[in-house]
Amino acid sequence: MKITGLIAEFNPFHNGHTYVLTQARALSGCDFVVVAMSGDFVQRGAPALLDKSIRTKAALQNGADLVVALPALVSTGSARDFAYGGVKTLAACGVDTLAFGCECTDIALLQKMAAILHEEPATFKEVLQTALRNGKNYPSAQTEALLAHVKGAYTDTTLAELAHLLRQPNTILALEYLRAIRELQIPMKILPISRVGVSHHAQKATQTYASATHIRQMLLSGRPLTDFATVLPENASLLYEDALTRQPLLSERDYQPLLPYVLRLQADRLPNFLDSSAEIANRLLRCLATYEDFDYFLEAITTKDVTRGKMMRILTHILLNLTTDQMHQYRREPIPYLRILGLRKDARPLLGTLSKHALVITSVAQAPAELPLLQSDLFARETYLALAQTKGDATSLRNDYRLPVQIF
Repeated sequence: MKITGLIAEFNPFHNGHTYVLTQARALSGCDFVVVAMSGDFVQRGAPALLDKSIRTKAALQNGADLVVALPALVSTGSARDFAYGGVKTLAACGVDTLAFGCECTDIALLQKMAAILHEEPATFKEVLQTALRNGKNYPSAQTEALLAHVKGAYTDTTLAELAHLLRQPNTILALEYLRAIRELQIPMKILPISRVGVSHHAQKATQTYASATHIRQMLLSGRPLTDFATVLPENASLLYEDALTRQPLLSERDYQPLLPYVLRLQADRLPNFLDSSAEIANRLLRCLATYEDFDYFLEAITTKDVTRGKMMRILTHILLNLTTDQMHQYRREPIPYLRILGLRKDARPLLGTLSKHALVITSVAQAPAELPLLQSDLFARETYLALAQTKGDATSLRNDYRLPVQIF
């Protein structure tokens, strides 16, 4: 049985995702496509725009055979933690090929750069630490260190092109996928698929494609679905149209009512949360004293060396009670379970494959109680529901105990 996997958020699902799923199946010649998908909170440090059930349905209707949940601990992590958790999840699903959309499809180049990240040779490490001490954020420092290590092998023109490539979001994630494969020591092949249409964060759309960022902005601004229906699969448009009558759209701005309370409640523990530190904790508390609203607060706590994205992830980890110790434990131990969000009926044989590698959970109500990672996910779901309820009627959203597996 050949199984190809993807790591995704589908926040929300659009035509570009259909393209990658279709290409993954066609180019790999696999029997099944498995997606490890973020649940209620995503890697940019925000609640998912739409409920995970809606996004699972869209994936199953457009090329996925099975959707498993990424734990909130990794779905909200840095690029490195997100990639590690995604690869670890797919490996437990029996995936032999990892497919992903990327600005770079040169496998040899990706492998070369990933090897440097994994091995951290002296030149790389020295430039990285110097750049960080000089106040550069981690992504910029990492790119600078990679280029410094390979500069003797390329012309200045090629180095400039490489620098641009290494700063692209999907290339950054691709390198982390490859580093995770090396760390986990698994024989997983990779299948980079060239992005089509628009870039990852593009603020404009073509007739057929738009970035998830652009679609979120249009939806959150109140634009009707009919204004951009051509960039969505028709079945996804119908799902979203129905969902918008029953649940509010969520974004990081919906942290506003909870954030000041939680920060004060957790004041003594702030350095312990994932990606936080004593310095960041002090900054949060200092700026909290003059808290006016979420946007003002986020601008005040963001600095040159700590990006907006990293600050958003830290705030999300605090809200969800996700700690550095939990991540260390997740990396040390085998994956504790695989939670099924949805599957196609003809993909049921996959469940037998999954059960050989980890406990398979199809019903949270029947799952063992002694699973700390699952408890964290249940808490994340309750937080998601609380955020939704502050925006109005969200009675259609179920807690995890009453959330059924989506089957098509």
